[in-house]
Amino acid sequence: MNTTIAVDATVRDLLLEAARWRLTSLLFRRPNGARCVELTSLARESGEAELVDAASAAATTTEGLYHAWLGPGGPLAPREVSYRPIEDPGRLLAEIAAFHQAFGYHGGTEDPADHIAVAADFMAYLFVKEALAAGASGSDAETTRGAREQFAERHVRPAARGMARRMARVVEGVDTAHFALTVGLLVRLSGVAADTSEADAAADAPFLLPGLDDDTIDCGAFGDAGGGCKAACPWDPSHNQSDGATGAD
Repeated sequence: MNTTIAVDATVRDLLLEAARWRLTSLLFRRPNGARCVELTSLARESGEAELVDAASAAATTTEGLYHAWLGPGGPLAPREVSYRPIEDPGRLLAEIAAFHQAFGYHGGTEDPADHIAVAADFMAYLFVKEALAAGASGSDAETTRGAREQFAERHVRPAARGMARRMARVVEGVDTAHFALTVGLLVRLSGVAADTSEADAAADAPFLLPGLDDDTIDCGAFGDAGGGCKAACPWDPSHNQSDGATGAD
């Protein structure tokens, strides 16, 4: 009896987390009537004031405002590749595709695979898969949980950190209710620091860290005979290791 109660509580918590991620996904998608209905329904079912506020703000957002913020040239780039400048975009997209294929996920949306809305929807999908596995096989649930945590660390948190940093620089007085609440929700769910500390930028874009300026970095000499990057330059092969190997990919 106690085991059944524990499993039911675990499944309930996993499904609630899935609903939160699904709501986050919808908040980052282009607005339309059907999505507003689903947003409102999910927010009310969650019983969380933060989610209700975000859904209410999203209900008044126009498609034009969405594109002004998340469209090309907008202040909030919604794609992970925008926050991983020293990563090969093709490789990132291939990694995401491998995750999707491994778990049979088919987003079926207009957004590219590295769009934060797709990433949030995939997180919701994995929480549902984990909930289903929790009632049948503990090992399957652990496998799904491990993949979810790996995907979050590799593909969700870098975008969450980057979007939070950009949101913190938005000019005061601009109507940001929907996007501020949505980015705040993403930050909370993904478990990154809410203070947008620049220290977290090291894993995403080390050359953006304070102190790495023209006096430190001189990539122009890299190809010169007998020359090379200076010691702290992130483009130096000795500072750019990938998959356990030293040197450029």
